[in-house]
Amino acid sequence: MDVLIVDDHPIIHQTLGTAVAAVLPDARQHVAFNLAESFEVAGGLAADSLVLLDLGLPDGSGIDVLKRFHAAFPRMTVVVVSATESSVLVGAALKAGASGYIPKTSSPNLIVAALKVIVAGGTYIPPQILPDIGQAPTLTARQLEVLLLITKGASNRDIAKALGIADNTAKQHTHAVFQALNVTSRAQAIIAAARMGIDLS
Repeated sequence: MDVLIVDDHPIIHQTLGTAVAAVLPDARQHVAFNLAESFEVAGGLAADSLVLLDLGLPDGSGIDVLKRFHAAFPRMTVVVVSATESSVLVGAALKAGASGYIPKTSSPNLIVAALKVIVAGGTYIPPQILPDIGQAPTLTARQLEVLLLITKGASNRDIAKALGIADNTAKQHTHAVFQALNVTSRAQAIIAAARMGIDLS
């Protein structure tokens, strides 16, 4: 089996590689430091390979990274490995096709346990986030992108330009985000995002 680890930090490659070796000792491990490189490497791997994908890469970030990879390699099992522990992001990642979500703060033993669940055909969700999944606002991947842009101070016109959509469509997405969060303004949306653990840096 081929396993591709996509992260821009060598120490993460080492940590995840050790966990992979413990679960799949015969696996052929490959690494990539950015999204473009991951596409190149994945193109030469078996269609049913396992991919451990960071969402914060030099040439891409957020759910868009997962969506682009999953669209290019739909049969590969993709597991998100992220420094962000947010029930909203976990939910969005699962909706976008991820087979699991492993926080980088997880202990080596927990990473091994998570990989065992995924290899067995299950979906791994962090135990500290699991209770929140059912209670967190339900945002689509696109709505999450809109929310993240709102936290950066983007207007509806800015959002439309950034996402390549019409101004009116951006306005509709913003309204839908407000409804999902039960807020009425951008300031309230930003506060709600912070409470949900979304990185506003």
